[in-house]
Amino acid sequence: MVFRFPKPKPNFFSENYLNRHSAKRGDTEYINNLIQNPTTRYILFKDLNPLLKVLDKNNEVAFFNYSQINQCFSEEKRTVPIFLGLDEETNISYFAIDVTQHINEHEPTLEKIISENKYEFLPMRPHTFALTPTDAAIVAQGRAMADWNIRNTYCPACGKKMKIVDSGHKHVCPDSECYSNKHLNNYSYPRTDPVIIVLIIAKDGKKILLGRHKNWTKNMYSCIAGFIEPAESLEMAVKREALEETGVIVEDVNFHSSQPWPFPNSLMFACYAIAKDTTGEAEDAEELEDYRWFTRQEVLDAMAESDGKDPRTSNIDESIPCNLRLPQADAVAYRLISGWALATRENL
Repeated sequence: MVFRFPKPKPNFFSENYLNRHSAKRGDTEYINNLIQNPTTRYILFKDLNPLLKVLDKNNEVAFFNYSQINQCFSEEKRTVPIFLGLDEETNISYFAIDVTQHINEHEPTLEKIISENKYEFLPMRPHTFALTPTDAAIVAQGRAMADWNIRNTYCPACGKKMKIVDSGHKHVCPDSECYSNKHLNNYSYPRTDPVIIVLIIAKDGKKILLGRHKNWTKNMYSCIAGFIEPAESLEMAVKREALEETGVIVEDVNFHSSQPWPFPNSLMFACYAIAKDTTGEAEDAEELEDYRWFTRQEVLDAMAESDGKDPRTSNIDESIPCNLRLPQADAVAYRLISGWALATRENL
């Protein structure tokens, strides 16, 4: 059985149009010219929260320029500008910088600009979902890079403080005799954690299996998800997670789409798979609070009720009867679920 899903639109956080110029990150002269260019835009983060301006109907990124932010550049404090890429249409470059320490130390120029413009450091969720998709994707890249640089201060092989190079995209241990400098490894480069997220469909195509975590909004259910383990294929990760979390054996794993998910640095591989049976006992009983089969009509009703809003942040009245609440429309889980509800199926 093959499902003909509606043609997927780009997933949120996926529309980053910047040329990342990875080959030029180590060119100090090139990067320094970009850093000092008055048109260059800087995205600021405090505790990994981006600096934004909240408007009535949407949000905007509070972009800074070189003259407003250069006093915060410090290799000693590890507050270096991280190159994100170049907009080739406008010739504008984008950098990210973590200013947590400078805010905590009450850097006067920075505080003055933020106060006068009513900017705020706000959590990525839900506030970046009110940005334009392209700005949100660039902010997501900036947050992921800031997060990696913050977390990886010391060499995992010898414990010495690492040096930031390649405009924030590589760390180097200062000890030339260190294991990290003598063997092939991935200590020094940013990591992205691969995650599978799967919509499990009944063999007759009439129901889907969704699960819920205990801390979610009442009656909120979503797709099964989990990290891909070392030396594991995407397809095997789907089968393992389905079995562990629901006890259901799945087959016919098909890739749907992918979505960067900066909470903190995942890449979601969205799939759908067909269940051999609709019964099973979870191997890991503590992973999910509950998992249930839902009909197409139940999903369509939930889509109409939610209008794509995130039930965790949209002040849902949990006293109102509702069999199913879905994730927000910007999540690839919603794309999978709603796509199935609107899909046609063919026996091949």
